[in-house]
Amino acid sequence: MERSVAYIGPSPAADGGPIVDDFYMFEAQYFNPHKRQHTEQHPLPSPPPSKRQKKLQHCSLGYIDTPAFWDSLSKIWLTKHALRELNRRNAKPLLYSPSPRAHRPVTRNLLAEVKKRHKPIQSVSDFLHNCTPKTLKNIKLFARYGGPDLSDLRGHPESTHSFEYTMSLRHSSRHSRVQKRASSSRTKTTTTKTTVTKITRNSRPQDVNYHQKLIDGGVYPYGYKFPDGSKPPLPPNLEEVIRRLAQPRSSPSPSRFLEKYEEFIERDAEAFNEDAVKDSVIPAMLRAMGTSNRTQRNVWFTNIDPIVAGISQAKPEYYYGAQPEQIHPDIRNNEQLNKHIIPSSHTHLPAVPNFSLEAKGPDGSSAEAIRQACHDGALGERAMHSLRAYGQDQPVYDNNIHTISSTYCDGTLKMYGHSIAQPEGPGTRPEYYMHHLKGWNMTGDQDTFLKGATTFKNAVDLTREYRDAAIAHANEMRRIIDHEGNIEEVEESE
Repeated sequence: MERSVAYIGPSPAADGGPIVDDFYMFEAQYFNPHKRQHTEQHPLPSPPPSKRQKKLQHCSLGYIDTPAFWDSLSKIWLTKHALRELNRRNAKPLLYSPSPRAHRPVTRNLLAEVKKRHKPIQSVSDFLHNCTPKTLKNIKLFARYGGPDLSDLRGHPESTHSFEYTMSLRHSSRHSRVQKRASSSRTKTTTTKTTVTKITRNSRPQDVNYHQKLIDGGVYPYGYKFPDGSKPPLPPNLEEVIRRLAQPRSSPSPSRFLEKYEEFIERDAEAFNEDAVKDSVIPAMLRAMGTSNRTQRNVWFTNIDPIVAGISQAKPEYYYGAQPEQIHPDIRNNEQLNKHIIPSSHTHLPAVPNFSLEAKGPDGSSAEAIRQACHDGALGERAMHSLRAYGQDQPVYDNNIHTISSTYCDGTLKMYGHSIAQPEGPGTRPEYYMHHLKGWNMTGDQDTFLKGATTFKNAVDLTREYRDAAIAHANEMRRIIDHEGNIEEVEESE
């Protein structure tokens, strides 16, 4: 399967690609995932990040901002964080600086020696003017696409003259541009030493490179299409799940509901940022729904193995799970299963998180919420699959939905189902798919809110049903294994 790939790196001038500080980004046409890709042999040294930088690397981006992360992407999107990594790589020090020498007095003999040793630099125009027609033709052919600039190669030794000449050109050509930009941009600064662009960190938790990393790891968000234009397979139980979510429920008391609904509308109108939505709007919505309060908020999934290498742990705003004591102790303490079903190092918190909610503020991005929900849902579906496959010689990938995630953004509640499949056959990498289920404008009117509340509460009940069934299966398999072990011990003792 061939995939397009965008590459960030230094290059001489060429057509096709946005210029960024004399370097440009171009897009290669084909990428072969089965072909070994060359990586950097000598990564640039960088100072160790501070505690605040480490926290920002994990929390503000949604992935671990390291050179290895960028090298592992099949396609790099043009974002502020990608530009920062480009600047870090371009701001290379002079690796081969001339060794210091003892001071030598400037004398006539020294000047004559220097003049004899160094020939005058011939200009490019003079060199081309004196070339033979054949040499000139070869130069034009060689430089058709810009030609190689060896000074841009990482680790290439540069002479003192070429380094000083290059830096003087850069400084003089950019001095006027820096002055023009200074009045309009407060977030960019330049230094004459390395010409590094300083970009203010984005406060949003994810960007499209986090999205790309999920795709590269086999976690496909809703709306994804494969390179050949095909879509992920629909789960066999999709219609059944949608039918179960739409089942009617008993209506709440009109007086009590109206009071709580108006409270929710007021909280939503007053919310001015994401924290207000999480702390005020969502609790008011859940109270108006009359749903279960047995949910956890803002829990870092620090105990779970990453589903994709190089991204930070998930942290859903709300999630529903099972009480840990429902699961057999030997299953909870199993080294592999523990890293799939127990989300937090605080082991008393709910396990097997197969229903979650992500929320964004008025200025938040619904695309970010969907990316987070995609990550949350994949972790929940993996936990469900691990329980359902416990004790089996060959796990079964049925591509059915066992996990549901939801997003709340600008008054709209959306719900998604998650499934896992193994399209390439046994022993190959599993893939996680995200499917749209329902969507409701919760601030539209009371009838629409009640329909959304019915769907949400049915989703809580349905995922609990799936979760309890998976736990019961794993516990039964554990009982069978223990029983067979006891029989073998009795036979050996006889």
